[in-house]
Amino acid sequence: MRRASILAFVLATILQILASSQEARGQQQYQWVQTIGGFGTGNGRFWFPCGVACDSSGNVWVADTYDNRIQEFSSSGAFLRTIGTYGTGNGQFYGPYGIACDSSGNVWVGDTYNNRIEKFSSSGAFLQTVGTAGTGNGQLYSPYGVACDSSGNVWVADKGNNRIQEFSSSGAFMLGTHGNGNGQLNNPGGVTCDSSGNVWVADTPNSRIVEFSSSGTFLQTFGTEGTGNGQLYYPGGVACDSSGNIWVADTSNNRIEEFSSSGAFLQTLGTFGHGNGQFASVEDITFDSSGNLWVADAGNNCIQVFSPTPEPAALAGDANGDGTVSFADYQIVESNFGTGTTWEQGDFNGDHAVTFADYQILEANFGKSSVPEPATLSLLALGGLALLRKRR
Repeated sequence: MRRASILAFVLATILQILASSQEARGQQQYQWVQTIGGFGTGNGRFWFPCGVACDSSGNVWVADTYDNRIQEFSSSGAFLRTIGTYGTGNGQFYGPYGIACDSSGNVWVGDTYNNRIEKFSSSGAFLQTVGTAGTGNGQLYSPYGVACDSSGNVWVADKGNNRIQEFSSSGAFMLGTHGNGNGQLNNPGGVTCDSSGNVWVADTPNSRIVEFSSSGTFLQTFGTEGTGNGQLYYPGGVACDSSGNIWVADTSNNRIEEFSSSGAFLQTLGTFGHGNGQFASVEDITFDSSGNLWVADAGNNCIQVFSPTPEPAALAGDANGDGTVSFADYQIVESNFGTGTTWEQGDFNGDHAVTFADYQILEANFGKSSVPEPATLSLLALGGLALLRKRR
């Protein structure tokens, strides 16, 4: 009786761990791929890079902020070119922060301390300047984040004016006023547009994300100041993935957070540090067409790249498809033992019957998982297997 109680406890514990790990597996995970750059002023080096964007050709553009220039890289991270020098003339920069690429391949740069936006061709040729210093329509005060929507309009986080401005062929359109109420903004640092045309804003000192429609109507806000899941502390860049989820550069928490389009917290990526996959003042993020996540890790003077973690391969003996061979799979095999149809769960060797041969496959893979599991799970599984053998 005592042995059965122990077995039941072990099984319940395993299933509980599996349930939580399965929930984590349900969300797309990301893995570190490479780091580009490091401190310096030479080609391919950075000094506090604060902006990153990907064009339709797969190339990556970086606002190398304290070096007062823009650098372009290939999708593999190879250095391609540099644009700009320090100054106030056309094609020059003074602390560029934000950067975005439109559907035509043009590059738009938030030339922050020159209080303007500059536009370049895909080959790096200067095309035009938008905005002047001031508080009126079309004027800017320390513009930070820049985004391009599918209609070719350019959205600017007009940080010092506590507002977002949209620039189009018909002129400038503003949304937001200074404050912390619904639809109000306080020094917004990041902006992006989703596939529906809605505008997402990193309301930086208010430590929240604010969503507006393309016409400027306030839709929702999420996030509060803090360090817990779903909380933010001076967020910077914001980006949308192909599934419509919202990713936030949680700058002062040195991490990235993912939210659903309704504002539900989904996952966190990264911790503070100087190693691969760690951040020190993550300022901006963007996705390329392959779903890779590019991160402007300003404090570490680098760009880090993360790719979606591949789905785990099918594991022999995983009858219920939860990614782990456990007691639950033994129960499925036991309930189907002796049946002879290829559609019955438990026929791992494909001989059209559930037999002792399938038990042998189970035993060979018992406790294994198609994704990393906590060490506790392996220990519990081994102990449970011993009890099961004694029972048999």
